[in-house]
Parts: sequence; C-alpha cells; structure tokens
Amino acid sequence: MGQSPQAIITRPQLRLARRALSAVPGTVASAAIIRWLIILVAVAWALVPLLFLLANSVKPSIEYFTSPRILPSSIDWSHFEQLFAPGNTVLRNLTNSLIVVIVTTIGAVFFGSLAAYGLSRLQLGRARLVVVVALIIIAVRFYPKITVVIPYFLLMKNLGLLDTVVAIIIAHVSITLPFAVLLMMTFYAEVPREIEEAAMIDGASIARTYVAVTVPLTTAGMAAAGLLTALVSWNEFLMASGVASNNAVTLPIAIAGYITDKGTNWGAMSALSVIITLPMLIVALLAQRYLVRGLTGGAVKE
Repeated sequence: MGQSPQAIITRPQLRLARRALSAVPGTVASAAIIRWLIILVAVAWALVPLLFLLANSVKPSIEYFTSPRILPSSIDWSHFEQLFAPGNTVLRNLTNSLIVVIVTTIGAVFFGSLAAYGLSRLQLGRARLVVVVALIIIAVRFYPKITVVIPYFLLMKNLGLLDTVVAIIIAHVSITLPFAVLLMMTFYAEVPREIEEAAMIDGASIARTYVAVTVPLTTAGMAAAGLLTALVSWNEFLMASGVASNNAVTLPIAIAGYITDKGTNWGAMSALSVIITLPMLIVALLAQRYLVRGLTGGAVKE
C-alpha cells in the first residue's frame, strides 16, 4: 500500500515549512506595522502633554478663556518675561532646587551605597536580618508621606531649621535613601564575591576592596540611583512645602503659588512648568542608558 502524502513529510520538513510560512512577507509586514503603531502610540502618549504645555506657555492670556484652540494664534513670550521680571523669585527658587537636588543626590547615593553593600555582604547566617531590614526599608518607602508632614514641621521648628534648604534636604534624603539602598543591593548582588576575596587575599582591607574593586564595577548602578534620586527630589512638593515658606521655596512650590483666590495664572504656571521640565528632560536623555539599567537592574540573571 502506498503512503499518504502526510506520512511522507518528515519532522524536519515540517519545521522548515513552518519557518517558511512565518517568513511570508505579508506576515512580516503586519508584525512590523503593529510594532510601529505601538511605538507611535507610546511616543504620542509621552510627547502630547509636553507639546500642550509648551503651547500653553506661549499662548496669549486672552485665549485661555476665549478660544478653545490648542495651538496659539500667535507666539507670546510675555509669560517667560514675567517670570524673570524684577522682583520675581524664580532665580532664587531655581537655585534652591539645584542645591537641594545636588546635595540630596550625593547624600542618598553615598549613604545608600554603603548601607546596600553592608546588607548584601552579610553572612548567610544573618539572612533573616537582611530580610527584616529590607522589609523595614520597603515600609519606609511606601508609607504615606502626608502622615509625617506635621511632626516633621514641629521637629524642624524646634531645631530652628524652618524655611531653610537644610530642612528640605533632610526630608528628601529620608525619602530617597530607602530607594537607593534597594536599588544598589541588586547591583552588588551581581558582583562576584570571588573578586573581592582575591583582593583581600592580596592584603586589601574591606574599605579598600570596596573603593578599588566594588565601586568601579557598580558605577552604572550608582549613576542610575543618582539619576532616579535626582528626579524624585526635583519634583517633590509635599515635604518641601511643609517646611518652606519664603527663603527656601523650590520650583514645585513656586508653581503652586500661581493658584490664588483671585484665579489661576495659567500663562506663568505653564512657562514655569516648561522651565522645570527641561533640565530633568535633558539629563534623562543624556543618561538614558543608566536610567534603563536602573529600572531593569537585577531583573534578569544570566
């Protein structure tokens, strides 16, 4: 008896046929179209709010209330001129924000990396301690910040630090430090201990091993932690507004000042929002590979 055509086809031939079908131009074109549509939707989702904000910052004031058009009929730079007019405190607010972000980032990354290194290098017999500390850090990270605004205000008042950038820096370090510790622990876990043990056999102390061996291997992780810490500190409003009233006001607090009982100054608020957005946007674009590394650090193990 003769065999059916299906019986003559072997398994390698079936696999070859499936590969040929998957390589049909129509299938590839459809997948490419779907992929590009998803990319376009994601890009539009990210850029449309920024473009809308930019359009509002140069829109004539009258059009905020009389015209439903998204794009302005003419370019009006008066809102930016208003921000830097004599008597305005935007430059001082910008200086305060820069000081707070720089000091907070350095402090959180420095102390966070040391704490993370110590936790990641504890002996296996103390694994429970690591778990307990990690759970405490997570709890501190996720508790509602509004519950400590009033106690923190009273604490800074008793210390004489109200309306100072020091009070804001302490608050921001307390917010970002747990995040920096958890992030850096994932990077230290990827460093083989054999490298550190080899350095110690050669006579290096723990401190020298950390500085000369571990830190160079985790520079990308520190950069990622620093970038994400700076983003959080730059945009933080709640804790800063609780202790700053005049001299230490940062840019997020200054934006809220344009909402008054007499109305909202949409033009100045939009212009200041553009000024706040641009520095971090530029930094994120320049250091995007570190940002991606930080968001995915420890997620994939080889």
